[in-house]
Amino acid sequence: MAETLLQIRELKKSYGSKTVLSDIDFSLEAGDILGYIGPNGAGKTTTMKIICGLCKADSGVVLTGTEEARLRIGVVFDHNGLYPNLTAKENLQFFLKLYNTPDEEKELKRLLEFVGLSEAMNQKVKHFSKGMARRLVLARAFVQKPDLLIMDEPFDGLDVESQYLMRNFLEQWAKKEKHGILFTSHNMKEVQDFCNRIVFIKAGRITLQGAVDELLQKYFRGLRIHLNDPGEGRRVCELLAGLYQRCEQKEDEIFLENSRDKNEVIMQKLMSGQISFCEIAEVTDSLEDIYIREMGGYE
Repeated sequence: MAETLLQIRELKKSYGSKTVLSDIDFSLEAGDILGYIGPNGAGKTTTMKIICGLCKADSGVVLTGTEEARLRIGVVFDHNGLYPNLTAKENLQFFLKLYNTPDEEKELKRLLEFVGLSEAMNQKVKHFSKGMARRLVLARAFVQKPDLLIMDEPFDGLDVESQYLMRNFLEQWAKKEKHGILFTSHNMKEVQDFCNRIVFIKAGRITLQGAVDELLQKYFRGLRIHLNDPGEGRRVCELLAGLYQRCEQKEDEIFLENSRDKNEVIMQKLMSGQISFCEIAEVTDSLEDIYIREMGGYE
């Protein structure tokens, strides 16, 4: 059974008469990359601040680790919080000294190489691009060797190659080393590719949560069959009669609107009918589609 790194129960927070969080309940297990997703003003940042101890909840429970072993938490917020008149090297040295890091020079070199800033380590941060600054913030989050990373739009401003490298590293770090990531982004494609679990929050309340794969399966729409011979389209529809609600052909592709439990029978029918095809793919709603339908749109 996976270790629970973060447990939140019945979390509530108000500012005066305005309720920001209402009965928030979710957990994050070792190996999880959990997307905490919602429109602006939904309560995501307030939740993260409470977890980090920067804000006090009105009521509820936030557990990080155990009483015997508290978690080390690394943070990448949307505000960089870097010292602009210091170099990248000096920024990291400050935090390495703050945490009394052993082998400081070795660790400094490792962190700069990890985020691809070795050649820019002597440049002042005020001259950095947005992407370079985000990479330095990520390096800073790893100074204390965290068990849990809290990341608010961490890839904002990164070029495609940098995003790929960072995501790949973070996935390995979380899943293979059994750490965890609580992650926010407005890019649903990014969330779908990066996260294994999701929590949707709107107006301070959780509206939907679960494993990303399970949510996508729940919104399964049918099969797309790519035929080698477009002329076989009518025969396919006739062969599979009774197994679908709708059959549409566009050039060499056929879309079947069917229930997932019919997939195996459909495959058997295609094979026994000697239908020549090069690909069959499941068609599901994207996470963005699910979000828009369940949440009524997002900013």
